[in-house]
Amino acid sequence: MRYISCKNMHLCSINSGYPAEYLETYTNRKYQLLDPLYEQFCKTFEIQNSNELKHFYKGTTLPVLRLNEEFGLSNNFLYGICCPNINPFIVFTIAGQQIKIDYHTKIIIKYLVPYLSIALKHLMPFPLKENVDSLTLCELDVLKWIKEGKSSWEISVILNKSERVVNFHIGNILKKLNAGNRTHAVAIALENNLIGA
Repeated sequence: MRYISCKNMHLCSINSGYPAEYLETYTNRKYQLLDPLYEQFCKTFEIQNSNELKHFYKGTTLPVLRLNEEFGLSNNFLYGICCPNINPFIVFTIAGQQIKIDYHTKIIIKYLVPYLSIALKHLMPFPLKENVDSLTLCELDVLKWIKEGKSSWEISVILNKSERVVNFHIGNILKKLNAGNRTHAVAIALENNLIGA
């Protein structure tokens, strides 16, 4: 595992298919500061794909894009999760010629990243703690229904509370667990045995 800190982001890279020489060049030349996928992610907070971004950068000679071409990494996905303990994101990149660029791939990545971020936190060179003990019984009830895939409105009907109150509890849950979204909160809760699987 390689840990890189720069300006406003921390990157932890675990080689899962990227050539070692590529990762060495990318980090040594600080290409993380110039990466158009990361830049676009910071603007939209949505999954980014290098093939979908190509038309934005047509005719440009960004060093990151040249490096990707050199190593045949033309189909990269990037997605991250907000993690207040790691300023500001844990970001995952996935590359491969066999990966399909479709709705299903994006959904899989979107749901997988919060769980991968939990696993990655255990490998970090500094301790990270969520405030799991401070969840109230109401927040735990809401969290259980989030795990079941219920919307705020559905939870409000089930618990006989207003949707505004449910959203208030969800906001507190995200803050207390340092979670970037509902899926991330469920992953943290499952890891800490706050709710049953």
